[in-house]
Amino acid sequence: MLPPTPPRTPSPPLPPFTGPLECLAPPPSPQRWRWRCHNCGARYRIATTRRCLGCSHYFCTTLTSPVMKPKHSPKRPKQLYKKRGSQTCASTFDYNGWARYNSWRRLALLSSPSSSSPSSSCSKSTKLDESYATFHPTPLSFFSAASDDDDDSEFYQKVQWTPIKTPIHRRRVVLAKERLYVEKKHNCFLHCDYPSECRHMLFEAYEQGRVKFVQDEENGCRWEIVDSGPEPEGEEVDSEMALF
Repeated sequence: MLPPTPPRTPSPPLPPFTGPLECLAPPPSPQRWRWRCHNCGARYRIATTRRCLGCSHYFCTTLTSPVMKPKHSPKRPKQLYKKRGSQTCASTFDYNGWARYNSWRRLALLSSPSSSSPSSSCSKSTKLDESYATFHPTPLSFFSAASDDDDDSEFYQKVQWTPIKTPIHRRRVVLAKERLYVEKKHNCFLHCDYPSECRHMLFEAYEQGRVKFVQDEENGCRWEIVDSGPEPEGEEVDSEMALF
């Protein structure tokens, strides 16, 4: 008979992050964006080629016009009636990995001493808000990137990047990004965590009634915010934000 399992001792709370934000250790590199040709099944990295080297098919994401399959006729080979055009090339994109990496990158750029942004001298909580971070750093341990012989070695704090959990904070980030995209003050290379995130978020906000599409002769076509709802209360802050 096996002995009873002793109760698990809860781990002690992690110390709060006290160092400068620009010294945060970067998260693991995201996985490569890969795709598979639906004609021959060959696999490639999207950064390497968008054309299959085996059958010369280009990477497609939308359905082509399908060919209707006629009734079988013994006079013609059966393979000629194969249905085509009803498939797309499969692809794998590391959404969480790139959101985690871009959260660190925007936060590091805002905290850089050479940054010309007015938020470079703001508090840590303000930088987290203006970085549109969907992943926040949680401290793990301390390590030194320099040698032990260097007396002036700068200590960094190793962290793990965990997603924001409270609905209030998630809604605050979504509304802030929507306003940024509506006002066209964004940079897709910097603010989009996945391809065409700005378009997808605006379309989702349009379907949910938070933005509208306006067209007039003076300003042309543009997006406008209808009602972003009540702003989240500042008192209800999640535990990860309280670390800062």
